[in-house]
Amino acid sequence: MVVALPTRVDPLSLDQLHEDVGFDLSASTSRTVAQHRQHYVRMLCREVLKVHTMLHAPFDRRTVIDTCKSVEESIYNANIENTEAYIRQMRTRVQLIAKKGCALVRQTCEEENPTAPTTQVTQTTPIPVPSEEMTVNFQQAHIQQAICSAWIKSQRKRARFRWAQTNENKDNAYVNEVMNNARADILQSIRVLYTEPLVLYEEQLRKSLARQHRDWVAYDLSVVQELLEAIRPGSLTLANVDIATLHVQIQKLLKEKALFDYMWAMEQSTCST
Repeated sequence: MVVALPTRVDPLSLDQLHEDVGFDLSASTSRTVAQHRQHYVRMLCREVLKVHTMLHAPFDRRTVIDTCKSVEESIYNANIENTEAYIRQMRTRVQLIAKKGCALVRQTCEEENPTAPTTQVTQTTPIPVPSEEMTVNFQQAHIQQAICSAWIKSQRKRARFRWAQTNENKDNAYVNEVMNNARADILQSIRVLYTEPLVLYEEQLRKSLARQHRDWVAYDLSVVQELLEAIRPGSLTLANVDIATLHVQIQKLLKEKALFDYMWAMEQSTCST
């Protein structure tokens, strides 16, 4: 069973923006430079407007746009001969607005709700680090499985030749037993390492979905549930699961969780109940 994972681009992950590729302030045409500058103005405006909206503070859209244009203009004039410095400073400014905005929203909520409990466990609790013994067992099980797979593959190749031994039942039985044990150890390690993070992610997705329906959140929730079902003891789908593929899918999903964590922090910092 191969679970298709969603592909997303973090709107704040500016390193992945294709507009920066080949951009040169000194060599590009005036039209290209204008397009890139407009792009960064839009990024600045988006973050400022997002913060104003989450603070429920009145604002004049025209004033925000003019202010962002003024900020971009000053950075552009200071780095007109240095493309990298211009891009770096614009990226930093956008990310700084996002971080300060999130902190300001959280501070406002704390001031408006001073009696709110401070001992509440947040949903961004760090994932516990696996013990050294667990990690070693996990690696050894992977090595055993790889060795057994290589041995079985070599025996299949030898069987094509006349001088291959015909009575290898004992060896095959032993190797299969070792391979099955290694597979069981790997699966158990995956359960111990990833069940708690996946359950935590599932709870976050459910709460976020209850506040506002978003298709990609609903899809991620279904993916997490399928992965949890796949690693559940006694699951009927285990027979059709490739353990290596399952492990890669779980790791990829938890890495992509960074975007959701950012959005979750913004949601948690709002004052809505």
